[in-house]
Amino acid sequence: SAFDDCDAFMVISDAAKPESIFFYGSIQAAASATQVVGVGIDIKAGQRIQFYGNVLLNGFQTTMRIGSPDATGGVGDILVPMLQASFFYENALLIWGQSGTLTAQGIQIGQVNATAAQTTGLSAIKIGGVVRAVTIDDVFYATDVAKDGYTANDAENVVEFSSPGGSLVTAHCEIGGIY
Repeated sequence: SAFDDCDAFMVISDAAKPESIFFYGSIQAAASATQVVGVGIDIKAGQRIQFYGNVLLNGFQTTMRIGSPDATGGVGDILVPMLQASFFYENALLIWGQSGTLTAQGIQIGQVNATAAQTTGLSAIKIGGVVRAVTIDDVFYATDVAKDGYTANDAENVVEFSSPGGSLVTAHCEIGGIY
């Protein structure tokens, strides 16, 4: 659990072009309803970043962000078998490719379980910018019962796609099912 307000629980920075980073166990973290923790896991840039266990994050502004509009490199070959995002404030999952060579691509996510948005009018999953070859097997979204100081609101969009237009479009994104 996080004890103070902070920008992120875990950051994989783009400063040294991280490659071949593997997490073999499950990751679980929680922020209380009275804290402000920006991002649970923030993967700014990198290649072959793979989680072999489940990722369970509770109470973060954005649970997991892959890619960044201000990164100096793209993200690719990302594997997340299961993401559990409970009581998020902005997005349960944000995938962002900036432009040209800084795309977000080759991202495979087995299952996203997103529960109870803390604010209204936002998207549970947002995929934007220049994004290629993203597969999410299933998305389960539920507005759950408020508890432990968290509120429970419905998101405006379960999944939102956006693109900068022209030749820089979001392409080949597949979601198996939304429940």
